[in-house]
This record gives sequence, structure tokens and C-alpha cells, in this order.
Amino acid sequence: MPDPEYDLQYLEAGLSGVNEYLHSDEVYWPLQAVSQPGQPPFPQLTLDGLLLSAARLRARTLSFQQETRFQHLVSQLEAVRRKRRVAWEKKATHNFRARLTLWRNYLVELRDEPEANADRYPYELTRRVQLALLSEDARQRPAAEDELLSMLDNLLKTLFVPGPFVWDSDLEPGFPRSNYWYLYGHIDPHAKPAANE
Repeated sequence: MPDPEYDLQYLEAGLSGVNEYLHSDEVYWPLQAVSQPGQPPFPQLTLDGLLLSAARLRARTLSFQQETRFQHLVSQLEAVRRKRRVAWEKKATHNFRARLTLWRNYLVELRDEPEANADRYPYELTRRVQLALLSEDARQRPAAEDELLSMLDNLLKTLFVPGPFVWDSDLEPGFPRSNYWYLYGHIDPHAKPAANE
């Protein structure tokens, strides 16, 4: 998992371009920033990317300076969310659909070849977390997408073994098991899901 500075920088860069992004028809938007040496490259700007960075920062213990920066960024994020509510919800709906497609594709690969894909689970389930974070704002999504997500969760449960939190332990307080059960366990690479899943 990236460190707090990475998430702070992503939020800063994302918020500098978020109004232009909301005005566009794009799901992914080029980010005008480069991550620090030794850190992974920043992903493109998406609403779920902003929400995930904010969620990770809320979970962690930050230095006084980091907390001050974070609170300023959260204020900006919430201001954009309020002022551009219609555009925000429309973009969230598009983001939800894009993440749902990627999550479905991974789970199909996992179902068909669990041994080859189980080790990707800690990385891929970021998409499931993003779907949870987007769900409140993606108000325009069709009911069929919620039904598909429910079916995918049921499929995941046939392959899933409950266990310890899979991300960095300092993130655990921000992602409780009651809401994020899929972060607490791993995939059984030898699982055989039911034929009708």
C-alpha cells in the first residue's frame, strides 16, 4: 500500500483538476503530477481514486502537518461534492460501472482459474472497495448493477477463506470487517465454485 504522503499528493493533484474532470465525459483523467521516487506511479484521476485516498488517510495515524494538509484537502473535496452535486453523481455512476466491469472480469478469471489468479486478490479487491466508496454517490446506476454486484459477492464467498486483514495493518481501523468483509481473508486457490455461480 502507498504511504500517506503518496495519498496526500494524489489528492492535491486530483483536486487541482477535478472541476475540469467533472465537466468532461471521461471516466479516467490524466493527472498532472509525478509520484516521488520509490513510490508507484499515480493512477489517473477518478472519483473513486480520490475517495480511496481519503479513506486510507482517515484510517492512518498522521503527523500534525499531514493531518492539517489532509483536513484542508477533505474540505476542498466536500466543497466540490456539494457545489457540483449533479456532475459528481453522474461521474460516480460512470465510475461505478467501469469498476464493476473490471471487478467482474477479475472474478470470472478467478472462478475459471483460481490457482492462477488467487495471488492477485489483495491488489484486485481495491476495485471492490472503490465500488463500496462510490455506492452512495452513484445514485443514477441501474438496479441491474446492484444485482450483478450481489451475484459477484456470492461468487466471491464460494472462493473466500476468512482470515486476517489483507492490507497494511495500519489501514484496518478505517475498513471495519462489518462493512468490508472481503478485506479479511484470502482466496482458496483450490476452491471449486458451484457450477451455477
